[in-house]
Amino acid sequence: MFSSTEWNSGFLSNYLSTFNFDGSSHPLSAYLPSTQSVDAGANGYYVYLYDFGAFDYKTASGDPTFSVSSGAVPEGSVFLSVLTDYNTKNVTVDTPNSASILETGSTSATPEPSSILLLGSGVLGFAAVLRRRLKT
Repeated sequence: MFSSTEWNSGFLSNYLSTFNFDGSSHPLSAYLPSTQSVDAGANGYYVYLYDFGAFDYKTASGDPTFSVSSGAVPEGSVFLSVLTDYNTKNVTVDTPNSASILETGSTSATPEPSSILLLGSGVLGFAAVLRRRLKT
């Protein structure tokens, strides 16, 4: 955990003063509305940092990964990645606000009977169009 206090105002770049972002970036208002759609009482975030260490994407095989020991994260969690220069702590690559992932805790899988019905109706419709064209 980065701090025992929650980030609940201003910019993440100011809250994470350990890193050198370009100007002010990542306002709380860019994240909070999405989280409040899941948890209406949310007013901020506890910030955790995960350091993958030195990793060379040009020569390494695979991507670095991390896991959550409980196997799940709380609903409304947001993931943001930044790439920093290890020596200077300058942020060199920063995901845009829209690229953050909101964990909603739900899945939207299509039920199997519905997908079979949808596929079947599409095939029947295609067959009907093909039959009409062959008759004329």
